[in-house]
Amino acid sequence: HTHTHTLAGLRWGVAVTMAGDASSGASAGGTEPMFCAEQINIPPSLPEVLKQFTKAAIRAQPDDVLTWAKGYFEALAGGQTPVATTAAPIKQADLGLTEAHLSALKAELEGGPDSVAKAELEQLCGKLLVPALAVSDAFRLGEFAGDVEWLKFLVLLCSTLKPGLKETLGLVCKLFAKDGSDKMPVSTFASAYACLSSLDPDISEEHRASTMHRVRAAGEASEGLVGVADL
Repeated sequence: HTHTHTLAGLRWGVAVTMAGDASSGASAGGTEPMFCAEQINIPPSLPEVLKQFTKAAIRAQPDDVLTWAKGYFEALAGGQTPVATTAAPIKQADLGLTEAHLSALKAELEGGPDSVAKAELEQLCGKLLVPALAVSDAFRLGEFAGDVEWLKFLVLLCSTLKPGLKETLGLVCKLFAKDGSDKMPVSTFASAYACLSSLDPDISEEHRASTMHRVRAAGEASEGLVGVADL
């Protein structure tokens, strides 16, 4: 019933719009035909597509609706899951971003300064074909002022591929793992955890501090390397 009502409402809205256009044409001496709702042939999938797009746009609240819509429909047409960005960590998977993108970006940035200019980072992401929608989501979540801490930026990109904090940290560990292990330097892990946990309103400062204490203790006991199991 909902689908029927939606389709009927859409058909009526199109008819009203076309009738208005026809009226304008007639007043200007044109010969545009008049339309009634029953004459409008709506593609069967259009109401659901528009419904899902509208819901996603409302969740995302994009500053530039047209640019955001372009990325949304490009992802949809490519068989990917469009992402609706929010103020919380991104939960939906695949933006077209891959682990290969993340590895290439890390390789370019590691060994350089801890922070880079936003314009420079955007240019690098474009060169490496990192999906623009993923880049804009990471910038939005990071709320970067001035230069961008590339490690934080990379961690936020990782969050677009994984559904939760532990899963995201697992991917970060994979990127920064040392000696073929599933662990990374405690300083890198601590930075990644601090970044991700600060975006989760359910994690209190007390819990965050307690976790960081355990992680650092685990690092001292394992030559400065820690992993998700140490949380």
